[in-house]
Amino acid sequence: MATLADLWTSLFPAATPVAPLDDAARAREVGWVRVLKARVPAFDALDAGDLAIVPAGALAAVAPGPPEASALVAEFVRARVAGLLLVEGEPAGEAALDALGAAAAAAGLPALRAPRLDPVAVERSAIGFLVNRRAELDRQAALLEARLEARALEGSDLGGLVGTIGAW
Repeated sequence: MATLADLWTSLFPAATPVAPLDDAARAREVGWVRVLKARVPAFDALDAGDLAIVPAGALAAVAPGPPEASALVAEFVRARVAGLLLVEGEPAGEAALDALGAAAAAAGLPALRAPRLDPVAVERSAIGFLVNRRAELDRQAALLEARLEARALEGSDLGGLVGTIGAW
């Protein structure tokens, strides 16, 4: 089974911890991945060991302020999730992400904050990683290779190619 650290370093390495993650937090096993929806209930299911992906836009609709963020974190703790991936996005949701991150840190719940990512693509990659780590990493490498090839055919120089790798 994959750990929170495995997913972090392999799929969203640009994410930063909301609060320092100790060895126990990094070693939490992730069993599945869930994405917060902009509705109530925000999750179709939430089980122990889940990684909850929390997009800023959806969070702004579900838990716009500190009281709602604290209640949501209490629910995450009760469900015994492995951790949170807070995904930046819509400016209206940034304050909600800050409040959720603060509540998670206060509760000792591991949380990472990632720059703009497509939550659905991250969910798909994380599930692929959990089901078959090697196949997902090979798929990601093939996608990057195709993107680099396209940039090279467009006439991109070395700096552009390095930028593509960095953005990936």
